[in-house]
Amino acid sequence: MGMSQEEFKTALLKDYAQMKRQREKEYMDYMSIAKYRRNQKNYKKKLINIATLSAKR
Repeated sequence: MGMSQEEFKTALLKDYAQMKRQREKEYMDYMSIAKYRRNQKNYKKKLINIATLSAKR
């Protein structure tokens, strides 16, 4: 095999840590996109509400 048990363990842990960081980054990107979309929706609702209120006056 060429690698000792310890080397193998550290390599695995490194891989795992890197994968975890990548996942967290992807999750954060996803959440920021979701938040942005939600804000866009709320913004549109507000605009519509303002438009209907000014139309009623």
